[in-house]
Amino acid sequence: MTFTFSPSQWNYGGSSTSLDEPNSYLTNADTGERVTSGNVTFYDDGEQKNIDLDTNTFLEGETEKSERYRYNLAYETEFTPDFTLRATVEYVDESKRGYDITASSGATSAGGNGRRAEYPFERWQGRIESKALNIAGFNNLTFGADYMSEEGGRRNYNEMTDWTDDSNKGPLTAKSDGTNSVYSLFVQDEMILMNERLTLYLGGRLDYWEITDLMDWTTVGNAGANEYEDRDETYFSPKGSVKYRASNSTTLRVSLAKAFTAPRLHDILGGYSKDANSMRLSSPYLEPEKATCWEAGIDQTIFDKTLFRATYFENYLRDYKYTESWVEDGINYSTAMTGGKSRIRGFELGIRHQLTSFLSAYANMTYQDTEVTEDEQNPEIEGKHMTNVPREIYNFGLLLEDYAGFKGSITGRYASKAYANSSNLDTTSHVYGSYDAYFTMDAKVGYEIIEGLMVSFSVDSLPYTFKKLITI
Repeated sequence: MTFTFSPSQWNYGGSSTSLDEPNSYLTNADTGERVTSGNVTFYDDGEQKNIDLDTNTFLEGETEKSERYRYNLAYETEFTPDFTLRATVEYVDESKRGYDITASSGATSAGGNGRRAEYPFERWQGRIESKALNIAGFNNLTFGADYMSEEGGRRNYNEMTDWTDDSNKGPLTAKSDGTNSVYSLFVQDEMILMNERLTLYLGGRLDYWEITDLMDWTTVGNAGANEYEDRDETYFSPKGSVKYRASNSTTLRVSLAKAFTAPRLHDILGGYSKDANSMRLSSPYLEPEKATCWEAGIDQTIFDKTLFRATYFENYLRDYKYTESWVEDGINYSTAMTGGKSRIRGFELGIRHQLTSFLSAYANMTYQDTEVTEDEQNPEIEGKHMTNVPREIYNFGLLLEDYAGFKGSITGRYASKAYANSSNLDTTSHVYGSYDAYFTMDAKVGYEIIEGLMVSFSVDSLPYTFKKLITI
């Protein structure tokens, strides 16, 4: 039996105290002088546009200052060598999950009006799993159940009198709440045949999803207060796969499965606003996403030290999630929606090589060709690429597995440009709102001081970190 308590706190963005005066990189094309306020006129693809700038445009408050407390209790027992049971229950408390503070019009780095958004949240989840091995000499059976329930909402305070003082919220101007739950049963039978050369997997998962007590309320626009009917859905996802070891160094595999993903609470909840002219509505009728997937691949070992993997896959999605926006009576509205169909097809290539007994290297890549195949609500996006899905992804790394008590890794990741606009209009890179291609590197090293006690140090985004160190 194991009990784990994990407290954490993190901050994103700037601090609302000790701020420097904001710096603008906008310049007047005629005089070359820097522009920090006033009405700015510019041309976008031949169309004249105007924006109003104020000091608050450049100010950044405390963003996503969050606290999380995770409690996990796990129990595992072996009734016999061939029959085991494992159960876990976990509670995640994020009542102070995070908040955003932004300055309102007329505010300066010294103070002024502002807005605050909060996201209280808590989640219970549990799992019980049992394995019965060596049934009739060739069957390994896994069965169990999952449970997840999340409860939370959003709180907005759009009338802070001093945006640098996070203790002064002002009156509540918008809120939303709800409870989202998923109950699941699953089973899988692994059959090892032909002297362990052929392995068959057959299984399925039954999910029951429900959303209850959903409401939102706001003083922005005409949305007012709303309470929504409880909803639920049941879905069965079968799965089957075959793995054949053609030789000691070659394995062929193919699989077919269906999948069900229930919407999360943060996708369903709305009832909040970023400013006086915007409103994020709830999505009470958001549907679960479904997928039918198949893949085929080969694993090839060379000289017992190098593993090469190649996989081709196709995924067909229904009721995929996207965001719809519109303007009504001068207010910018947006909401998450599900609907339509899309498909993803592509391939994965990977290689791993054991350099020494304690050092290995790997590299892999994924290519994804996506297309929206049907959308009755927004037919003009049919034939377009799906949003937020890069076409190419590359990963590589060097792994130190165990050397004189040391363990560590250096890993890199590259992702190509992705579309944020469902009509694929955001083709320009290095501009605001663009999802550009990016490259990151991470590193981690750990040392086992004594048996059972290890210390570790890690750095994310190495190039960015080194750049900041050099600047300092």
